Amino acid sequence: MFRIQLKRLREEAGESQYSFAKKFGVAQSTIGNWESGTREPNLDSISRLADYFGVTVDYLLGRPSAPPVQREEVPPLLASLIASFKELNAEGQERLVEQADDMVQSGKYKKTASPKVGKAANE
Repeated sequence: MFRIQLKRLREEAGESQYSFAKKFGVAQSTIGNWESGTREPNLDSISRLADYFGVTVDYLLGRPSAPPVQREEVPPLLASLIASFKELNAEGQERLVEQADDMVQSGKYKKTASPKVGKAANE
């Protein structure tokens, strides 16, 4: 599907393979190979092509439009922990995980369940 989208976008822009290749900074044979399906561009080239034509990479690849994935916001404290974890070597990462496991196992640092509304605290 990519090769079809590329050719259609190039032709809609009124470009020949040669003129487009010159503007895009590749050989005309590269464009020809991409459009014939003989070769495929690398990720950087696909991204540049999408930017050049003002379309998404998904559109260029012929993928159906889908709503963006909703990502859960990472709380600042967790983001800080993740950043620190990434800075550690393998041994440090293992020790940090062990310490976290120990803290959870001790029960002292575990979150407590919120009381249920309308129920007695002892139930």
